[in-house]
Amino acid sequence: MRFAFIYLIISFSLNCLGQSRGTLKGVVKDKSSKEELFGSNIFLLNSPEFGASADLNGEFSFSVPAGSHKFVVSFVGMKNDTIELNH
Repeated sequence: MRFAFIYLIISFSLNCLGQSRGTLKGVVKDKSSKEELFGSNIFLLNSPEFGASADLNGEFSFSVPAGSHKFVVSFVGMKNDTIELNH
């Protein structure tokens, strides 16, 4: 079984102040090979209804509530990773 750290290139944006939702988008890549991990899953910890699967280029985008969150990144055969984002 291959355990690799998965890293995420992300941007978290709120279109204007006072909005209650934002968009999380980015690319999931293997840390060592830099290969895009298509089919990986990214979701909000404790709220899996907020999430997406990466496309063939490893890219994803989904709407999330505004605020600080922890996200889980998973890919078959690799250890899950948790990333915290503050906005």
